[in-house]
Amino acid sequence: MNPTVSGILAALASPLAMTIGFVVWDKVWKGSPLLLNFLKCSIGTCFFILTIAGLEGFYWMKHTSNKASLMLFVSAIIGIIVGDTFWLEALQLIGARKVVMFDALKPFLATFFGFFLLAENINWMMLVGVIITVVGVLIVSLEKASNIDSGSEQPRNVEEEKKAHQNFGPQVLNCQEAVFSGNIPPVSVVNDSAKKGESNQPTTGNIHKNSRNAFTFKCGFLNKGYAFAVINIFLDVYGAVLTRQYGEKMSTWDINTIRFGSASAVLLLAVFLKKIVIVINNVQATTASELQSMTYTDWIKIVLGIFLVTYIAPALSQYALFKINLAILITLSSLSPIFSLPIVRILKGEKVSRLAIFGSLLGSLGIIPLCFSSPS
Repeated sequence: MNPTVSGILAALASPLAMTIGFVVWDKVWKGSPLLLNFLKCSIGTCFFILTIAGLEGFYWMKHTSNKASLMLFVSAIIGIIVGDTFWLEALQLIGARKVVMFDALKPFLATFFGFFLLAENINWMMLVGVIITVVGVLIVSLEKASNIDSGSEQPRNVEEEKKAHQNFGPQVLNCQEAVFSGNIPPVSVVNDSAKKGESNQPTTGNIHKNSRNAFTFKCGFLNKGYAFAVINIFLDVYGAVLTRQYGEKMSTWDINTIRFGSASAVLLLAVFLKKIVIVINNVQATTASELQSMTYTDWIKIVLGIFLVTYIAPALSQYALFKINLAILITLSSLSPIFSLPIVRILKGEKVSRLAIFGSLLGSLGIIPLCFSSPS
């Protein structure tokens, strides 16, 4: 099969596998997001190691230099851990709609980085495809995000998605997956800021002073949220650039083993540090931070979801990273909101609006020029 064709197919299959995985484990996990992310990365690493053992034996490191391994470790830290932390902070400070808008810039930043840092070929057909697809995904995602931010939908597990995800190769799991699947809390920065500025004594002077403080507090939160959103975009895309630059001689299994293995080690340290802090401060761990009792069916769903989200999706994404342009990969990787429409309709019976259908058709139309654009 033509490498470009196989790369496009892999890039399309990656967000599809991830979306199915999200639906499978939806509202099943009964522990902290930190523990879920550690479990996800650890089990995903085991899947990759077993694959390498079966395909290459245990001599896979012979293809890996120390410098390449170090740079992939850096890629994992800035993408899987640091970038996602900024994403969650931005989500809580400025809301899902604004985060979606910022995330829509990733394909364009990938185009810029691909041209200047990876010497990729860029043409008008590719740019047209990127624009059409991004607009379609935005239509679908913003409608869902609007419902979440306004509180018209019941929020689900607050922080589960993006931290767990992530990773999707060059961080395929961007905010659209979490936004469309509904796993984000409603955000009300204005109301929270107003509460911070309320006065118990409603005199004119106090009202004026506290209104000014509330405005300053609100603006500070918004500015910080915008900064976090921008930083996340750069870290996500640059993490993919590092992987492309230093992982060229490795297989997708090698790359993902190093990245998820590194993330597992760092997250394990974070789990221990959290436990130490709890013990030192003599704090009673809440049920939200401890793993609650789960049934065998729940664990089967969790493992199946991890298999799809942290094994199949990143394996396909990392394979596609070396077959097609970075901009095309990032754009196709953002299609999870579109893929989720028929999935949630079939599996959960959720209604799909006409606007969402229009956005999905538009986004799908953008795939055509991307497929026919010149390979890198």
